Amino acid sequence: MVGIQKVRAEVIPTGKADVIHSFQKGGSVLSIVSDGINDSPALAAADVGMAIGVGTDIAIEATEFVLMGTI
Repeated sequence: MVGIQKVRAEVIPTGKADVIHSFQKGGSVLSIVSDGINDSPALAAADVGMAIGVGTDIAIEATEFVLMGTI
């Protein structure tokens, strides 16, 4: 069990890193899943960043995990 207690969605790219930092200041451990270049700062700031395998190279490089799938 992961124990997810809070979820934030539909945050504009420029505000995502701020949201992550605000949760971390409260002692939370954060994860983010993304596929875009605008999310690279948030992916790097998160405790666990996960990029979608078809995302941009910079997003993939900023993460610990890359989620891959098949069609």
